[in-house]
Parts: sequence; structure tokens; C-alpha cells
Amino acid sequence: MKRELLSATLALSILATSVGTAFAENPKAEEYRQMFANGTYYIDYDMNDSVRKALAVSDGKRMDYTILMVRNPALQTALAFIPVVGLAGMFIKETKKDPTALYQDNKYYQFIGKKEARVATPAELQDENLDPSEAWSSVPLRLALPEGLVVLAPNDPFNKIANYSVPAFVESGTITDGKNTFDYDTYKSPITGATGNVLADKIFYLYYDNKNGDLKRVITRFKEPGSSMEQTITELKIRKITKELPENALKMPGGTKVYAAGLGDMDDLLDRNVLVEQIPGDDDGSEEKKDAE
Repeated sequence: MKRELLSATLALSILATSVGTAFAENPKAEEYRQMFANGTYYIDYDMNDSVRKALAVSDGKRMDYTILMVRNPALQTALAFIPVVGLAGMFIKETKKDPTALYQDNKYYQFIGKKEARVATPAELQDENLDPSEAWSSVPLRLALPEGLVVLAPNDPFNKIANYSVPAFVESGTITDGKNTFDYDTYKSPITGATGNVLADKIFYLYYDNKNGDLKRVITRFKEPGSSMEQTITELKIRKITKELPENALKMPGGTKVYAAGLGDMDDLLDRNVLVEQIPGDDDGSEEKKDAE
């Protein structure tokens, strides 16, 4: 309820404080498009104040980093005693980002534990015998850009995989939120039924810092035809978008053991992991290299 009220307030604030609405995109949008089109970039953002994600892309490789963020110190303490390897750490760490998915050499990898991963080809992801408990359907989605950024990367190959369409530009304006002033661009993408009728619209608001021009926030909302109300679907708070990749951002951790995806064979039925790759250990023998920050 608090989020809905906040979204409604923000929507009314836009209407009340927009100045000189214009039909021209923010100039920074084209700079971001060029960056994404060049195929080497790193994006770090918070989603709905509960998940921090980062995506590194270069030379066709893509690596996703995801951590869940818990703001309640008491809950952090309680989770620290959960006897499931790695679970408490996922909720507590907010600065150390471990990879969760990787795409390279036309293969998908998902990390399943400390120095452990599974691998599958695109064809295997379509195999009817693919083990559903391994949740492979989420892996390509994790490696795609968030839908709110598709307008800045219209030709990203993972847009099609995630079934994202490119929204159309609607208008621009300016909004004052507290002490901060943002320039914003609005885009819209229709949600259609089987007969092509419009069931609803997805509306995307991209907010740029009025001083340095950086993209700071992306809000995606849902609006039904004939309704004046918009419901927030996701909110992204952009930490960083850059063409400079952190050190080792696309490197699989040294010493990682890679197992085959379960395809309903005897090994899968007996819950036996089949080792198919062994990533060489780090040269210095350490357990970890510098994290992608």
C-alpha cells in the first residue's frame, strides 16, 4: 500500500510540476544507445529496493550478478543462523556480488553454489526432458537487460529471448522531487490480446539528473484503457552505466566445477552430477579474485 501511494503521489507530482513538456528525447538517451550498441557495457542497479543486480557484457559474453538486500538488521542476524550453505549470505551481503548466470560460446551457465555451476546449450533449454527443478527458464531472463532499458538498447539480441518489444517515445518533461530536479522521457508499449486488441499499456519513465544528465531512475507502470490510474510494476535505481568493465567481470571464478544440465537420463534420475568442465584455478592459488564492483 505504501508503494502504491508513493507511486500515485509521484504520478500526481509529475502532472503538477512538469514544465514545458516537449516532444524531444533527452540528448543523453542517444549516448546510452551508442554505448549499448557497441556491445561492451556494465550496468549496476537496484530493483524495487530489494534486489541489487549487475550485468556485464562484451564480445557476446554476458554475466549476471544478483544479491538480495535486507534492510532489517534483526532479520540479517536471524538469517545468519540458517543452516543452508550460502542462503544467509545471499540476504546479508550488499557489496560483494557473486555471479549467478553466464552466457558464452553459445552456452548458458548458472551458478549453483561455491565454485559450482551447470551448463546447457540453447537446444538443451528446449528439451522436453530438461529437469524443471533446475529453473533453467530464468537464466536467459537474468542475462537480458531490464525491460525499462530496452528503449536504449533496441537491438540487443536478448530482447527477443526475453520477449521484450521496443516502446515508442511519448513526451519529455521536468519534475522536481524534493530537492532534486530531473528531466524525464516517457515511452509506451501496448499489451495486446490474441486478436490485436489493446488490453493495457506499459508506460516507462526514464529520469535523468538535471545537472549531469546521468540516468538515475526507471519506473515501469501498467495502465488499463480508459483508466487514469497507473500501477507501478518495477522501479530501477541506477547506480552506474559505463562502457568500462570491472576487473574480471566476465571471468568465471577459478576452480569452478561445471556439471551437465539434467536431461532426464539415469544420472539425472539418480541425482548424480556429471562433471563436464573444470575451470583452472587462479594463478596465485587464492580462493577469490577481486569482485566485480
